[in-house]
Amino acid sequence: MSDLNDSNGNGTASREPSGQPPLVVHSQYVRDLSFENPNAPASLAGQKEAPKIEVKLDVGARRLQEQIYELLLKIRREGTMSIEDHIENPKDSAIFQKYPKVAADDHILAFITDCLRLMVGGNMNPHELESLLEYELETHHQEALEPAHSIQKVADALPGFGIVAAVLGIIITMSIVGTAPPAEIGEKVA
Repeated sequence: MSDLNDSNGNGTASREPSGQPPLVVHSQYVRDLSFENPNAPASLAGQKEAPKIEVKLDVGARRLQEQIYELLLKIRREGTMSIEDHIENPKDSAIFQKYPKVAADDHILAFITDCLRLMVGGNMNPHELESLLEYELETHHQEALEPAHSIQKVADALPGFGIVAAVLGIIITMSIVGTAPPAEIGEKVA
């Protein structure tokens, strides 16, 4: 994940004057962007001032296709083994250094070099290579979703904790109903 970039520069999300944290999307692939407010204008009625909306879009693409094209062109001109040094040491490679945003992303760099390493090795049928790469991408996507799945499982369990707490509160309250003064019973209920 990318680092949190904010206006206060310390890596934490600053709060808006209203006390609400801002919505921050660190990185996302966007093909089409739109915003819809199905309850407009009723959802905006009653506001004393216009909402402060700031949108920053960085379209700094990684130029991945250009880099792959350059590598494949080198293979076509000079042979498969000509890129071996580039894929074994991508940080020292002149081709990879031309595309610093690609070289900075460890996941993309590992995927490209692993794919090209399989091509250079020549031990794999192109159809097998395609299915292997699709499997690797699927595995990467599943691993990326694991934190979200873990948080969802915890969130799904929280209502159960609330029910247990409510039942325990009732048990504690019921244990003193006949013997305690009303003030103590009220304290247990609260």
